[in-house]
Amino acid sequence: MTIPEPPDSSTVTTENPDSYEKSKTAVSQQPVQLGVEQVDEIPEKWKVSPENRAVTSAFEFIDVPAIDLSLMETDRAELARKLRDAATRGHFCRIVNHDVPLELMKEIEIQGKKFFGQSIEVKSELVGRGDAVAYYTGNNTTEWRHSLHWAESFAMLLGPWNTVDLDVVKKCTAIWVTADDEFRKAFLKYLICLKSTTEKILQLFAEGLGLKSDFYSSVLEAGIAARWNYYPVCPEPDEVLGAHSHTDPQFLTFIQQDQVDGLQVQLDGQWYNVETVGGTLLMSISDLFQIWTNGLFKSVLHRVLVNRDVPRFSIAWVISVVHKQDLAPPEELIDEKHPRVYRDLTAMEYFQTMMTSRLEKATDPRVFNGQTIIDNFRI
Repeated sequence: MTIPEPPDSSTVTTENPDSYEKSKTAVSQQPVQLGVEQVDEIPEKWKVSPENRAVTSAFEFIDVPAIDLSLMETDRAELARKLRDAATRGHFCRIVNHDVPLELMKEIEIQGKKFFGQSIEVKSELVGRGDAVAYYTGNNTTEWRHSLHWAESFAMLLGPWNTVDLDVVKKCTAIWVTADDEFRKAFLKYLICLKSTTEKILQLFAEGLGLKSDFYSSVLEAGIAARWNYYPVCPEPDEVLGAHSHTDPQFLTFIQQDQVDGLQVQLDGQWYNVETVGGTLLMSISDLFQIWTNGLFKSVLHRVLVNRDVPRFSIAWVISVVHKQDLAPPEELIDEKHPRVYRDLTAMEYFQTMMTSRLEKATDPRVFNGQTIIDNFRI
């Protein structure tokens, strides 16, 4: 996922995931709508090369460590340990009892599906109407800037977190034709609650590394972006991917999903399914965080599969750092047994290298794996 640059909530629990409304509704037997295209059969130019396809439909599900933020006061050290263990392995974490109310998550999902559920004629009029802060992409199969493939998307570059207000949200939803003031207010409240959740997670990460709790607090002064992803049903799901195998290039990513599976993670060279659990947020380490921890944390390699029966919906909340951020690791992480792995660099230098590589290798999806970029900065 490449995007350049006070909670009033009841907490969310997953004690009874079935209480979260399932999204596996029937799909009408109409031609597939992929942005401005309608296809019953996938054109060759859209197919993923054989070596990059999912080679089996029988992937195992893998356990995802649950981070229960209701235990912050009673079991803080254990939460920090679990976060660190998952991050050093390059695995997702599932955030439970976070600060985003369940009703807000439902409302945001409903509004997102309402937007993507518009007719192809309406959505086609949005192509090219976006600007530097928000834009719709109806066909990602030829998109070189990010990893999405068989998907529609709407990106919102919200800017520095502490400047996001209702005016910013209105600007980012200017071409979101189904948006109204109630949706915008709900969206803003979601962001406020997500910021509170992020602050807690950053404290736990710092403590798990033996740093002061506020070590990563500067991240809350940097940018946040949202990418709304919609993966239409596919007549030949084995020929494409919803999103190519990739790591996220920023600092940290939170993902809200509906109840349709499709997300996968690669661990120890094997691909595993990541189960959807309503009311929770998935969280993954991104490339900049790997560099900033001297390679102790690993950026999560993941991809998305599609299917022929039901569409899939998700929102990725992308947490960045300021472009001038020095990514030199804290001294506490360096000793004789753990020497510096990467040379001095800033976040901007990493972004420039990453985007140049994606432009030069636009036809090679392997470039979406951030490890190929990070290796350029090894000492």
